[in-house]
Amino acid sequence: MGFHTCLIEARGPLRPVVGEALPVTTLRLLHQLGFGSAVAERDALRCDEIVQRWGDGDATARSTSVVMVDRGRFDPALVDIAAETGVDVMCPARLRRRDETPEGWDLEVETGAGIVRVAARFLVDARGRRAAGSRPLGATTVALCARWRGVALAEQPQMRIEAADDAWLWGAPLADGSLVVQVFQRTADCTGLSPASREARYRAILRGAKLFSGCDAGVLVDPVRARDASCRVGIEPVTRNMIRIGDRCLAMDPLSSQGVQSAVRSALQGSVVANTILSGGDREAAVEFYRHATHAIATRHRETSAAFYAETGSGASPFWHERVGARRTSAGIEPGRRTLPSRVRLSPDAHLVDHPAIEGDVVRRRSALIHPRLGEPTAFAEGIALSGAITSIEHVYRVPDILARWGSMMPEATARALLNWLVRHDVLIDDDSSSTGPVMPTVRPPSASRASWRPD
Repeated sequence: MGFHTCLIEARGPLRPVVGEALPVTTLRLLHQLGFGSAVAERDALRCDEIVQRWGDGDATARSTSVVMVDRGRFDPALVDIAAETGVDVMCPARLRRRDETPEGWDLEVETGAGIVRVAARFLVDARGRRAAGSRPLGATTVALCARWRGVALAEQPQMRIEAADDAWLWGAPLADGSLVVQVFQRTADCTGLSPASREARYRAILRGAKLFSGCDAGVLVDPVRARDASCRVGIEPVTRNMIRIGDRCLAMDPLSSQGVQSAVRSALQGSVVANTILSGGDREAAVEFYRHATHAIATRHRETSAAFYAETGSGASPFWHERVGARRTSAGIEPGRRTLPSRVRLSPDAHLVDHPAIEGDVVRRRSALIHPRLGEPTAFAEGIALSGAITSIEHVYRVPDILARWGSMMPEATARALLNWLVRHDVLIDDDSSSTGPVMPTVRPPSASRASWRPD
């Protein structure tokens, strides 16, 4: 986007081994963004199977598509790519102070060569979930992490997940032949433990887990470390001259396995928001868009995570009970396709509102559709602007006529997919009458869509 960028990275190139599962879809996206070389073949291990055991049931296996990487190598490689593309990298360096100015920010950075002052128009905060200025979404969680050698592994690399009475476990092999195993527990159960007590607790939970019983014959490579694994959301995700991305904006529950995708998504959205503000675009729309998107994703994630804990929980211990407590009942959307009715009409619950949305590399206000089944204002579906598609079918009720009308706007396959999407979300509903009024949504004023969310 043409801006002079400076990266202040606290950690140097020598880092501990930390296993991370990257979905293949995320890996493809990284390749498209020019970061594919960060995943060196010698440092990556593909896992196409996941074995799960919930409660007292038998273990089940299903296919998956993830690549195991070592964050200790992966993260420095990303920093190197940033430097190669023209980013000014300060590493290792620490931000000691930041002062807001009329022009942006005055930063005081501590480097190996001394104190450096940096003047910036815009600040991107990507310091992770542990930084101040966030609040937990539900019960807090700590991950006890360690790496093993000498453990008998499956012939084909596989991830393993198992529920315990008061925890859940995740493990996967790395390309160097070691096995990473993490135990997720209540923060209160691990607070104040000495290193020896922490390791004893970690080993005790592994001994009670059938999928990880092989660790008894293995050797711990690293000390057992405790890491914050709580789901958190930033109190102020964006301002006129600052944005928080990745775990700093929204740190997801590890059980969802959505953390990396969420971080990449927020970075992409954040770049568009920053570009809109810095290029003189609609600052208010950009700020509103990011706040609303963060709130919507956080709310949806909290509810789906609670439902997943309820479905897979191992018992009524405080660990599982606290995480089910956030569950809410909401109207679901039927998966797959419905049989299309022959005639449809617009639901009275559907309305068009003025709402910020991403168009290219900027945020602009445009008409968006709201409906109880959508959860949030939606401007596009199947790659098509919903306002134009809906308003183009005025006085049209028969499905074949709607598809014919859309024929000049989109390919036939897209038209059918869009119609199915509108019917599946109850935006278009079965019309069993013979009336011939317009299939038109009501239009609410711009103020109806203005986001006023602040974390409660």
